[in-house]
Amino acid sequence: AQGLRTTRFPVVHEMLGRIYNDREWEDLCNGCGKCCYEVQDHGGQWIRSSIPCRFLDDFDKTCQVYSNRFQAEEQCMRVTPSAVIEGRLPPDCTYVLELNRIVEEDYGGDDPRWKRSSRGRRHHQQQRPRR
Repeated sequence: AQGLRTTRFPVVHEMLGRIYNDREWEDLCNGCGKCCYEVQDHGGQWIRSSIPCRFLDDFDKTCQVYSNRFQAEEQCMRVTPSAVIEGRLPPDCTYVLELNRIVEEDYGGDDPRWKRSSRGRRHHQQQRPRR
């Protein structure tokens, strides 16, 4: 396959219709380090533990192996739009705040992840994160 040129397409992240390139997505992060704590699913509710990743510098909240974090730690959470929407991040995370901003600006505060049943009660396609 000599002479073949491979084209690397830019990675995009889509959250409730908003599109972000990799740089824009990374720039949303405020570096709080809260995503570097163990999170477990307990019946549809994500519970954050007090156990940080071994590579998190707890003083300045930076990852010591950031550029290779997924290779160094298989449990490292990828902060994706799905992780944000599923409630895997704390309510004060800047990605969650961005999600809330989108809901307000683009949907008038009526979260599109929630839909009305025929009885007028709201229910979610997934379990709603508790605050």
